[in-house]
Amino acid sequence: MIIFSHLMEKCVRISNYILIIAVSCTFSQDVVITVDGEKIPIYERFSIISQFDSILVGNGEFGGKLVLVEHESSPSVLFNYEIHDERKTIDEILFHKEPDVSIPVLQQMFSNLTQAHSVESAQTIVNELHTGYPFIPSDIYLNYGLMDNEKLGVLIDFNPEFNSHFSGIAGAGRQADQAWAVTGEIDIHLENTWRTANMTDLVWKRNGEESQYILFKHEEPYIYGLPFGTKVEFVQDLRNREYVYTNSNGAFALQFGRGGKWYFGGGKESIKPTVYGDSLGIESLKTQTFNMEYFSDGRNDRWLPTKGLFLNMKTHVGMVQESKQKNNLITRLQFHIEEFISLSERAALRFKFWNGLVWDKDNEIHMGQKIRYGGINTFRGYQEDIFASDIINIISLDVILSPNEQFQMFSFGDKAIQTIPMSLGFGFRQRTTNSVMEVSFGWPVDEAFSVGKVHVKFTSLLD
Repeated sequence: MIIFSHLMEKCVRISNYILIIAVSCTFSQDVVITVDGEKIPIYERFSIISQFDSILVGNGEFGGKLVLVEHESSPSVLFNYEIHDERKTIDEILFHKEPDVSIPVLQQMFSNLTQAHSVESAQTIVNELHTGYPFIPSDIYLNYGLMDNEKLGVLIDFNPEFNSHFSGIAGAGRQADQAWAVTGEIDIHLENTWRTANMTDLVWKRNGEESQYILFKHEEPYIYGLPFGTKVEFVQDLRNREYVYTNSNGAFALQFGRGGKWYFGGGKESIKPTVYGDSLGIESLKTQTFNMEYFSDGRNDRWLPTKGLFLNMKTHVGMVQESKQKNNLITRLQFHIEEFISLSERAALRFKFWNGLVWDKDNEIHMGQKIRYGGINTFRGYQEDIFASDIINIISLDVILSPNEQFQMFSFGDKAIQTIPMSLGFGFRQRTTNSVMEVSFGWPVDEAFSVGKVHVKFTSLLD
């Protein structure tokens, strides 16, 4: 049976018997007690013990203890103590109740806690775990104590915040011929469906009548309790009835250090022209790549964040296997960072930088490999995926006002370093018990307000 000692709840150690004997013998004399050279006020025996407890709790080290280093008995009685640290770390990780996630997965997920040597360092580790696994609450409660085998244990009250959801995006805007073009997207995101903290994404996107995008992605953070996970992804993109882009890749998921997650793997991509695309002279292309990715999400809220940092970096390096450019080196880089800065209790700023590069040694970039952008997620005020480029640099600034925790209003400006007019706009986000809705309106500054684009995103929360 595992027993947590109540006296050890803060994981400090005091030689109480030394204190009790020393104070009891000298209680009627002039007594001076110092800790690391600082004098401790003396009122009564139990007050002294309580003060020593507070000193060690304030020190916070699990291996902290008070050691008597000097004792003088004349003209008054002096006890001089020093705080020593044995650098004790956590031995056992336990969970308060039967969690929603299997124990082997949780043991791997929280394994970095065995490196904690103090209350502060343990909380830092939990905060950093949150950046790789956003469903881990940042305010998770940790209870420390000695077990019956004299090992130091931590009891975790784990209540994960899984966030399965279904969302849809609709966009509408007038084209040059004054006709309305409608775009749409369906996004299904599932978490912890098999009690393994797994994540599954299925995306279907329609952009006009001649383009269609499909994505399937599945990630297991730790497979069979092993210290690594896996991620697989498949993308198929029919673009303007001209070609079909296909990308399949897999990666191992690892935690180096404490913050965020790293992915290492490989992939294959191909571009096949349609009959119409072949008539336009579009070439086929096949490549194999080595992929590396870093992901970290430290935002304080998944839907209506007001502070924190999000970071995602991707690198693909490979060789062209089939085309006129056979055996040519190709590189793809993407860097996405968002930082939320709180101005007051109700106001915040969001800075977003999204940069990308596709580089093909000594050759032009195939049109199917260019980075697509435009729309609510990348460049607001423009039609979804209307632009394609081998280099992108987009800077966004949002001013956010949150009257309450369930509602946000915002105004924004998006600017591409490319020669594309910046866009301005405004919108709101509303969260209820079962849904989240975002509505925004943006327009390029070189065009009339009336030709702006309306973007509507509705998300149904499934958890």
